[in-house]
Amino acid sequence: MGARHVAQNVAFMSGIYLLSEVTQQKLVLKKDRIDWRNVLNLEVGIICWVAPFACLWNFKLLNKLIPAGKSAAKTALTRAVVDPIVSTPVVCSGLFTILDMLEGSEDKFEKIKGKLPSTWLYSCLFWTPVQFVNFRFFPVRSRVYFISTGAFFWSNILCYVKNST
Repeated sequence: MGARHVAQNVAFMSGIYLLSEVTQQKLVLKKDRIDWRNVLNLEVGIICWVAPFACLWNFKLLNKLIPAGKSAAKTALTRAVVDPIVSTPVVCSGLFTILDMLEGSEDKFEKIKGKLPSTWLYSCLFWTPVQFVNFRFFPVRSRVYFISTGAFFWSNILCYVKNST
């Protein structure tokens, strides 16, 4: 995984989350005007933390942590279960802290305390089956295309949790 591949994935994830945040604001929250400051804050968190970690986790660490075994199905299931259990608290804690800092929250861990448990649960329910299909049926080079579809839906879930009170 070279720098170009990481840059492409970061740019792609940034675009997916931008679309999701705008979707949430217009269709779910029914805002008349887009809150671009909110969009920008999210983009900073995605570009600086979420996307780089996701690239490192998905393309290097997870495969080293759980190497391919004799049974492709067992390896895929193990990776699919471990993925959200381990990565969600890391990814979302970082993102929520960045958002609290950018929004000027007095308690820099407000979102972590209030939103991490539900986000982690949603992540396990959503990503485990998606990642099983990904790890079981797609070669490493093709996974980003499948995950891209899932990422749009997941980023909408994450934006919904972020915007909920």
